[in-house]
Amino acid sequence: MKNKKIDMLNGPLVGKIVIFALPLALSSILQQLFNSADLAVVGRFDSDKAMAAVGSNSSLVNLIVSLFLGLSVGANVVVARLIGQGRKEKANEAVHTVVLLAVISGFIILGVGEILAPILLGMMNVPDDVLKLATLYLRIFFFAMPFIEIYDFGSAVLRSKGDSTRPLYALITAGVINVILNIIAQMYRFFKSHRQKNPTAETVEFYHIKLDEPYFQRLSAYRQRRTFYHVCP
Repeated sequence: MKNKKIDMLNGPLVGKIVIFALPLALSSILQQLFNSADLAVVGRFDSDKAMAAVGSNSSLVNLIVSLFLGLSVGANVVVARLIGQGRKEKANEAVHTVVLLAVISGFIILGVGEILAPILLGMMNVPDDVLKLATLYLRIFFFAMPFIEIYDFGSAVLRSKGDSTRPLYALITAGVINVILNIIAQMYRFFKSHRQKNPTAETVEFYHIKLDEPYFQRLSAYRQRRTFYHVCP
Protein backbone atom coordinates (compact mmCIF):
# COMPACT_ATOMS: atom_id res chain seq x y z
CA MET A 1 0.00 0.00 0.00
CA LYS A 2 1.34 3.42 -0.97
CA ASN A 3 2.47 5.58 1.93
CA LYS A 4 0.17 8.61 2.15
CA LYS A 5 2.24 10.50 4.72
CA ILE A 6 3.95 13.77 3.79
CA ASP A 7 7.29 14.35 5.47
CA MET A 8 7.26 17.97 6.66
CA LEU A 9 10.51 17.63 8.59
CA ASN A 10 12.91 17.12 5.70
CA GLY A 11 13.37 18.72 2.30
CA PRO A 12 11.63 21.73 0.65
CA LEU A 13 8.24 22.66 2.06
CA VAL A 14 6.41 24.65 -0.65
CA GLY A 15 5.30 21.69 -2.79
CA LYS A 16 4.49 19.57 0.25
CA ILE A 17 2.35 22.31 1.77
CA VAL A 18 0.34 22.64 -1.45
CA ILE A 19 -0.17 18.86 -1.73
CA PHE A 20 -1.20 18.70 1.93
CA ALA A 21 -3.47 21.77 1.84
CA LEU A 22 -5.57 20.93 -1.23
CA PRO A 23 -7.30 17.84 0.25
CA LEU A 24 -7.70 19.73 3.52
CA ALA A 25 -9.50 22.62 1.79
CA LEU A 26 -11.70 20.24 -0.22
CA SER A 27 -12.64 18.35 2.96
CA SER A 28 -13.73 21.58 4.66
CA ILE A 29 -15.84 22.59 1.66
CA LEU A 30 -17.47 19.17 1.32
CA GLN A 31 -18.35 19.02 5.00
CA GLN A 32 -20.14 22.36 4.68
CA LEU A 33 -22.08 21.07 1.66
CA PHE A 34 -23.81 18.17 3.42
CA ASN A 35 -26.72 20.40 4.42
CA SER A 36 -26.83 21.81 0.87
CA ALA A 37 -27.15 18.27 -0.50
CA ASP A 38 -30.07 17.60 1.85
CA LEU A 39 -31.67 20.85 0.75
CA ALA A 40 -31.27 20.01 -2.94
CA VAL A 41 -32.86 16.56 -2.61
CA VAL A 42 -35.74 17.79 -0.44
CA GLY A 43 -36.33 20.73 -2.76
CA ARG A 44 -36.58 18.36 -5.71
CA PHE A 45 -38.80 15.68 -4.20
CA ASP A 46 -40.66 17.13 -1.20
CA SER A 47 -42.90 20.02 -0.23
CA ASP A 48 -42.06 23.69 0.20
CA LYS A 49 -42.41 23.37 3.97
CA ALA A 50 -39.89 20.54 4.11
CA MET A 51 -37.47 22.58 2.01
CA ALA A 52 -37.94 25.59 4.29
CA ALA A 53 -37.36 23.39 7.36
CA VAL A 54 -34.03 22.12 6.04
CA GLY A 55 -32.99 25.56 4.82
CA SER A 56 -33.75 27.19 8.17
CA ASN A 57 -31.14 24.92 9.77
CA SER A 58 -28.35 25.76 7.31
CA SER A 59 -26.70 28.57 9.27
CA LEU A 60 -26.87 26.68 12.58
CA VAL A 61 -25.53 23.43 11.08
CA ASN A 62 -22.67 25.27 9.37
CA LEU A 63 -21.85 27.05 12.64
CA ILE A 64 -21.65 23.75 14.55
CA VAL A 65 -19.57 22.09 11.84
CA SER A 66 -17.14 25.03 11.70
CA LEU A 67 -16.89 25.13 15.51
CA PHE A 68 -15.77 21.53 15.84
CA LEU A 69 -13.51 21.73 12.81
CA GLY A 70 -11.74 24.54 14.63
CA LEU A 71 -11.55 22.58 17.88
CA SER A 72 -10.05 19.62 16.09
CA VAL A 73 -7.17 21.84 14.92
CA GLY A 74 -6.05 22.00 18.56
CA ALA A 75 -5.76 18.22 18.67
CA ASN A 76 -3.87 18.33 15.38
CA VAL A 77 -1.32 20.78 16.81
CA VAL A 78 -0.72 18.75 19.98
CA VAL A 79 -0.25 15.41 18.22
CA ALA A 80 1.86 16.89 15.39
CA ARG A 81 4.20 18.57 17.87
CA LEU A 82 4.75 15.34 19.78
CA ILE A 83 5.40 13.43 16.54
CA GLY A 84 7.86 16.09 15.41
CA GLN A 85 9.69 15.83 18.73
CA GLY A 86 9.94 12.06 18.33
CA ARG A 87 7.97 11.40 21.52
CA LYS A 88 5.96 8.45 20.23
CA GLU A 89 4.63 7.30 23.60
CA LYS A 90 3.31 10.75 24.42
CA ALA A 91 1.85 11.00 20.92
CA ASN A 92 0.00 7.70 21.43
CA GLU A 93 -1.37 8.96 24.74
CA ALA A 94 -2.49 12.17 23.07
CA VAL A 95 -4.27 10.20 20.33
CA HIS A 96 -6.14 8.11 22.92
CA THR A 97 -7.13 11.29 24.75
CA VAL A 98 -8.36 12.89 21.53
CA VAL A 99 -10.51 9.88 20.62
CA LEU A 100 -11.99 9.71 24.14
CA LEU A 101 -12.69 13.46 24.05
CA ALA A 102 -14.42 13.11 20.66
CA VAL A 103 -16.71 10.32 21.87
CA ILE A 104 -17.62 11.98 25.19
CA SER A 105 -18.18 15.44 23.71
CA GLY A 106 -20.21 13.94 20.85
CA PHE A 107 -22.65 12.25 23.22
CA ILE A 108 -22.87 15.35 25.44
CA ILE A 109 -23.77 17.50 22.43
CA LEU A 110 -26.23 14.81 21.32
CA GLY A 111 -28.11 15.01 24.62
CA VAL A 112 -28.00 18.79 24.93
CA GLY A 113 -28.92 19.30 21.28
CA GLU A 114 -31.96 17.02 21.46
CA ILE A 115 -33.30 19.14 24.33
CA LEU A 116 -32.36 22.59 23.00
CA ALA A 117 -33.22 22.06 19.32
CA PRO A 118 -36.65 23.78 19.43
CA ILE A 119 -35.28 26.55 21.64
CA LEU A 120 -32.39 27.29 19.25
CA LEU A 121 -34.72 27.39 16.27
CA GLY A 122 -37.14 29.61 18.18
CA MET A 123 -34.28 32.04 18.88
CA MET A 124 -33.63 32.09 15.12
CA ASN A 125 -37.27 33.12 14.52
CA VAL A 126 -38.11 30.05 12.45
CA PRO A 127 -41.76 30.32 11.29
CA ASP A 128 -44.26 28.29 13.30
CA ASP A 129 -45.54 26.37 10.27
CA VAL A 130 -42.12 24.81 9.63
CA LEU A 131 -40.84 24.71 13.21
CA LYS A 132 -41.86 21.09 13.79
CA LEU A 133 -40.11 19.81 10.66
CA ALA A 134 -37.08 22.01 11.30
CA THR A 135 -36.79 20.64 14.85
CA LEU A 136 -36.98 17.07 13.54
CA TYR A 137 -34.18 17.73 11.05
CA LEU A 138 -31.98 19.42 13.68
CA ARG A 139 -32.50 16.55 16.12
CA ILE A 140 -31.46 14.07 13.44
CA PHE A 141 -28.34 16.16 12.89
CA PHE A 142 -27.54 16.18 16.62
CA PHE A 143 -28.07 12.41 16.70
CA ALA A 144 -25.11 12.14 14.29
CA MET A 145 -22.82 14.35 16.41
CA PRO A 146 -20.79 11.50 17.99
CA PHE A 147 -19.88 10.25 14.50
CA ILE A 148 -19.12 13.78 13.28
CA GLU A 149 -16.87 14.32 16.27
CA ILE A 150 -15.02 11.05 15.70
CA TYR A 151 -14.48 12.02 12.05
CA ASP A 152 -13.26 15.55 12.89
CA PHE A 153 -10.79 14.52 15.58
CA GLY A 154 -9.76 11.32 13.78
CA SER A 155 -9.00 13.39 10.69
CA ALA A 156 -6.97 15.76 12.83
CA VAL A 157 -4.85 12.84 14.06
CA LEU A 158 -4.24 11.61 10.50
CA ARG A 159 -3.33 15.12 9.33
CA SER A 160 -0.88 15.47 12.19
CA LYS A 161 1.04 12.59 10.55
CA GLY A 162 0.93 14.31 7.16
CA ASP A 163 -2.03 12.33 5.74
CA SER A 164 -4.76 14.64 4.45
CA THR A 165 -6.07 12.41 1.64
CA ARG A 166 -7.74 9.59 3.57
CA PRO A 167 -10.04 11.99 5.48
CA LEU A 168 -11.07 13.41 2.10
CA TYR A 169 -11.82 9.94 0.70
CA ALA A 170 -13.88 9.11 3.78
CA LEU A 171 -15.83 12.35 3.44
CA ILE A 172 -16.53 11.80 -0.26
CA THR A 173 -17.82 8.29 0.51
CA ALA A 174 -20.04 9.64 3.28
CA GLY A 175 -21.37 12.36 0.99
CA VAL A 176 -22.33 9.90 -1.73
CA ILE A 177 -24.04 7.63 0.82
CA ASN A 178 -25.87 10.64 2.26
CA VAL A 179 -27.31 11.64 -1.13
CA ILE A 180 -28.30 8.05 -1.99
CA LEU A 181 -30.05 7.55 1.36
CA ASN A 182 -31.82 10.91 0.95
CA ILE A 183 -33.23 9.81 -2.41
CA ILE A 184 -34.21 6.37 -1.08
CA ALA A 185 -35.97 7.97 1.90
CA GLN A 186 -37.90 10.34 -0.37
CA MET A 187 -38.93 7.49 -2.68
CA TYR A 188 -40.06 5.38 0.29
CA ARG A 189 -42.08 8.30 1.68
CA PHE A 190 -43.75 8.84 -1.68
CA PHE A 191 -44.60 5.17 -2.21
CA LYS A 192 -45.88 4.81 1.35
CA SER A 193 -48.19 7.82 0.98
CA HIS A 194 -49.58 6.38 -2.27
CA ARG A 195 -49.71 2.71 -1.33
CA GLN A 196 -53.47 2.56 -1.93
CA LYS A 197 -52.95 3.23 -5.63
CA ASN A 198 -52.04 0.79 -8.40
CA PRO A 199 -48.33 -0.02 -7.79
CA THR A 200 -47.45 0.19 -11.49
CA ALA A 201 -49.23 3.50 -11.96
CA GLU A 202 -47.67 4.74 -8.73
CA THR A 203 -44.17 4.03 -10.00
CA VAL A 204 -44.86 5.71 -13.34
CA GLU A 205 -46.40 8.71 -11.55
CA PHE A 206 -43.34 9.13 -9.32
CA TYR A 207 -40.87 9.17 -12.17
CA HIS A 208 -43.11 11.23 -14.42
CA ILE A 209 -43.67 13.96 -11.84
CA LYS A 210 -40.36 13.92 -10.01
CA LEU A 211 -37.77 12.95 -12.57
CA ASP A 212 -39.42 14.14 -15.83
CA GLU A 213 -38.38 10.99 -17.71
CA PRO A 214 -40.02 10.74 -21.18
CA TYR A 215 -39.46 6.97 -21.10
CA PHE A 216 -41.98 6.53 -18.32
CA GLN A 217 -44.52 8.65 -20.18
CA ARG A 218 -44.24 6.31 -23.16
CA LEU A 219 -44.40 3.29 -20.84
CA SER A 220 -47.60 4.58 -19.24
CA ALA A 221 -49.23 5.14 -22.64
CA TYR A 222 -48.20 1.67 -23.80
CA ARG A 223 -49.72 0.00 -20.73
CA GLN A 224 -52.95 1.93 -21.16
CA ARG A 225 -53.24 0.74 -24.77
CA ARG A 226 -52.46 -2.83 -23.73
CA THR A 227 -55.17 -2.73 -21.06
CA PHE A 228 -57.64 -1.41 -23.63
CA TYR A 229 -56.86 -4.24 -26.05
CA HIS A 230 -57.36 -6.83 -23.32
CA VAL A 231 -60.72 -5.35 -22.35
CA CYS A 232 -61.91 -4.87 -25.96
CA PRO A 233 -60.45 -7.72 -28.07
